[in-house]
This record gives sequence, structure tokens and C-alpha cells, in this order.
Amino acid sequence: MNGANAFINISRGEYLQKIIIAIFFLSISCLFFNKVFTSDYGIHLSIGKQIVETRKIPDKEFLVYPALNDPMNFEETGFQIILYLVYSLVGTEGVSVFVWLIATTAFLFLYKSLRAREINPYIALLTLLIFAIAFRIRLQPRPEIFSYLFCSFLIYACSLFYYKEKRKIIYSIPFVFLVWANIHPSTLAGLGIVGAFGTQSLIIAYRERNNREVIKNSLLIPFGVFLLSFLATLMSKHGLDSVLTPIRLVTSATMTQNISEMISLKNTAFYQYYKYLAGLAAASALLGLISLRIRIHDILMAFYGLKVGLQVARAMAFTSIFTIPMVAYSVDGAIRKLSDYLNRKSNMNPPEKSNKSAEKGKGKTTKKEKSRRTEKTENVGTDPAVSGSRAFAGAMVLLLWSSFITASVGGAIYIYKGMGDQVEQGIGLTEHKFSLKSSEFLRNLDIKGKMFNFFDLGGFIDWQLSPKKLAFIDGRGGKQFEEHQLVTGASKEVEKIFEKYDITYVVTKTADSSGTILPMIKYLSESPRWELVFADGLTAIYLKNTPENKDIIDKYRLPKKAIVHQIMQELFHYTYLGVNKLYVYSFIGNMYMDSHDYSNALLFYKMAYEINDDPRLGEFIHRLETMKRTM
Repeated sequence: MNGANAFINISRGEYLQKIIIAIFFLSISCLFFNKVFTSDYGIHLSIGKQIVETRKIPDKEFLVYPALNDPMNFEETGFQIILYLVYSLVGTEGVSVFVWLIATTAFLFLYKSLRAREINPYIALLTLLIFAIAFRIRLQPRPEIFSYLFCSFLIYACSLFYYKEKRKIIYSIPFVFLVWANIHPSTLAGLGIVGAFGTQSLIIAYRERNNREVIKNSLLIPFGVFLLSFLATLMSKHGLDSVLTPIRLVTSATMTQNISEMISLKNTAFYQYYKYLAGLAAASALLGLISLRIRIHDILMAFYGLKVGLQVARAMAFTSIFTIPMVAYSVDGAIRKLSDYLNRKSNMNPPEKSNKSAEKGKGKTTKKEKSRRTEKTENVGTDPAVSGSRAFAGAMVLLLWSSFITASVGGAIYIYKGMGDQVEQGIGLTEHKFSLKSSEFLRNLDIKGKMFNFFDLGGFIDWQLSPKKLAFIDGRGGKQFEEHQLVTGASKEVEKIFEKYDITYVVTKTADSSGTILPMIKYLSESPRWELVFADGLTAIYLKNTPENKDIIDKYRLPKKAIVHQIMQELFHYTYLGVNKLYVYSFIGNMYMDSHDYSNALLFYKMAYEINDDPRLGEFIHRLETMKRTM
């Protein structure tokens, strides 16, 4: 009966632990609900729609007119088809949930891979928590979300193969690469994972070098799987280019200098938080080395993840995926090592001589003998050396647990407070970047000539206005990217480029994604050739002063000064998408000061002061309040 009760209690305890773990994991996954803000969303939807409706992959460009009918890249068609089908069924809100599901599944594979290596579930969850904040920043309906899923699955599959001896799962890896290569050209990351785990094959093969069966199962088969995976990658439309694309992007000076997500992490606001994560990884690796609980494949993956994340800002999610195993395994190893030492000290008993005479008899022990044994056991418990080492080990275990909980939970709060507003949480399309009113406005106008658009609006235009009105450029860049930079930079070539393409209207943001005002806005606002006809705080539209556009201009012309309010509204929207609030509030305050609107200037200066209580700003606010009272 007591055994049955004990079994029930154990079952209840295990069941409760599973509930706690499930709640903890789902709480982490709630961080992955992000509103859609990427311009690329429209590009992928438009191409996906074209493929689904025509039932063939387009071989010529059909979205941006400078490249019309040029050979078209379709490295990501698999993702584009899936995205459009999801969108057609459940809309943009459903797409947000779909992205959440992919990200949550990726983290579930990571959690299961850690548990396959017998890592404490709470250490696994705490590690996932702190890296989830960095991971979530890249969660948008882009094809790389499948790359995150495939990388996590490969780590899980390799963990089962090497640590649980589940041999069959390794044969699924080439099929993963076959699918992956036709969804996103980032299979190089997957090959790196399989190659890193291959070091475990080399270690096993060396230890069992005289055992042919072990060498076959642990070395030759994994090597064959790696080769098949590489060949599967080459079976995509672009062959070897699907492997080399990430290298070309990283080494392209044009990309790394002109596209914000391709710049080095050192040049972004996330760098200080990256250093925190890198420091945590380094401290964990040190613990692993001291406790002899670290794996070469973990070190290789963490090194690659941290390096590529530092080199290219958009790779931050890969940094999280690749670093999690090393941190969790090393911390778990250090705590386990100390706990084992503590248990050995607690269970130390003096060796006892067998009593042959007792064995020959009835096996009874005399009172005197019992007393002597009890005394020996008590003496062990009170031995100063044993008690001291046991207390020290116990204190170190407690210290390691406390330190890791503080570093993970405290670090997650620290990073979330600093970077939580980089992406807007929720589901659906963000209301802080794209203007559905502007697309409706353009859709109803018969404008002669072609459009020039700001780079970051291209995908939205593809989605909303194609094929009736085609974009000049979208997120794919292209041969016209240099000309785009010349126009937005207000170079002397602006009108020549406009004439070259017969551009008669401009659809643009007033600032780029960093909050920097585009020089082009000053040019358009001051030039008598251009008139502002639309501004809603998200998008500005200028029409060229031509006879063909006269009726539209007369109907919709806005005062040139309206662009000032457009800039302020747009910058305020950008604070929901990661632009520094202190910069925005100070900038808007300055603009109100220039227009002698001291009440609104004071309002924004106070908002800036709440973020950074700079004494000089405080003094300026005080003088402004005094001046306002005397007016």
C-alpha cells in the first residue's frame, strides 16, 4: 500500500512538473507574436499569388518596371507559395499566428534537443528565455523563419542521433535540405550544424577505432548523410548559388553599407545587448571547461553564431539558435558536477568488516555491534573535513543556480526593456508603417507617367497596386538601387533620373528606418516642379507640375508646410518600430520651436526628459516654461 501511495505521489509530482514546464514554455512563446512591418511581406505575397494563380513559376520580372522582363530570381518560391496560401485563407492576422507557430516549433525542437542531452528542464527553459528576446526581433513573414525551424530541427535530430542513439532520424536530414534549398538560400547554416556535430563522430571513431560496426554507424553513415545533404542543396533552381548567397550578401559592400539590417551589429542599438549575451556565453563556456562538461560541436556552433551575428545585424536570430546549446549544456554540466560531488560526500560511509560468525548464525546483530556502527556513521557526519567540503559544494551549487537565474531572468528583462519596442507585439499589419489610405488614394487616380518610390515602400506597392501601377524598386534592390540612392540623397542627378524613367509622381517616406530625414524631401518641397498632394503621417505623395496632372493637383494640393507635420507624425510612428524615442522627441521639439509652437515644443521636450533627465535639458525646459508664462 505504501508503495502504491509513493507511486501516486511521484506521478502527481511529475505531472505537476510537466504542467509548470508547459506554462513556462508557452509564456516564452508569447514573445513571438509580432505585427507585420516588413516591406518584403508584399513582395512575397505578390509573387506567391502569381505562382498560385498561373500555376507556374515566373521566369521574368513583373513587379518593378526598370527591370521589367529581366530574368527573375526565385530562390524563395516555396515560401512565397506557402505564405500566399496562408494569407488567402486567414488574412494578415493569420499570417502573424503562422509566424508564431513556426517560431514556437523551432524553440520546441531546441528544448527537446536539450532534454535529449539530459539537461535540466529549468536550465533549458531559462536559456531559451534570455535568447528569445534577441530571436524575436527577426520574426516576420520572411522565408528565413523556415531557416530557423530547419536549423532547430537539425540540432534536435543530431542530438537524438549522438546522445540517444536514435539512428533512423539522421536519414531525414537530406530531405530537410531538399525542401530548405527551395524555400530560402541559407542552407549553409544547416551544413555548418551537421558538420559541427560531425566532430562528435570523429571522437567516437577514435575511441572505438578497432570496432568496425561503431565506425560505420558513427562516422561513415553521418558523413554519407552530410554529402547527400549537400547534393540535395544543389538540386534547387540555383544550384551552388543557393549555398553561396549568404557569403555574397555578407561580403557585398553595397549591401552592408546601404541596407540597415545588413550592417554590422556594432553600428546598431542592439550591440550592448549582444555583448551581454556574448558575455553570458563566454562565462558558460568557462564553467563548461572547468567542469569538463562542454562539447566541441557546441563551441563551434556558438562561435559561428556569435561571429555572424556581430558581422550582420539580420543574423541575430541565428546567434540565438546556435548559442543556446552551449550555454545550457555548460551551465547544466557545472551544476551537475558539483551536485554529484555533494552527493558523494553525503553518502560517504566507513567500510565495514563482514562478520563471518554472524553470517553463519541466524544473521542477528548484537546491541553492542549496532551501537558501534551507529557511532561510526555519526562520526562521519560530524567529521569537520567531510562537513566542510559538503557545505562548500552545497553553497557553490546554490550560488550557480542563483547566478544563472539572475543572469537569465534579469538579462531577459534588461534586453526587453531596451529592445522590446524594436518590433510591435500583436497580430496583423502594423498601423505605424504602411498607409492603406495612400494605396486607396493612388488606386483611384489616373496618373500619366511612372512612379518613383522609396525603397522601403516597394513591397507594399507591389502588394497593393500591382499590376496597374508598378514600383520603381522594392526590397530586392536591383540594378536601379544606385539611382534610388542618388534620388533620395538629392544629388544633382535627380531630374535626369526622373526624365530617364518618365517619373511624374513620387511615393515616399520622409525618413528612413533609422529616423534620418531624406534629403529628397527638402528638394521636392522647395522645387516648383513638384506639389504635395497626399500626407497622412505615414506616406507622402508628390505630383509633378505637368499639364496632364493639373486637374489632380488642383483637387488635392496641400500647403508645402504640411510636410513638417508629416515628418513629425512619421517620426512618432517610428518610435513603435525601434527608432530611438529620445532622438525623436527632441527632434520634434526642435521642429515645434522653429515654428514658434512653444506649447507643443515643451510637451515633447518633457517627454524626452522623462527618458533622459539631462540637467541641461531640464534647465532649458524650465526657461521655456518661464518664457511661456510671461508671453
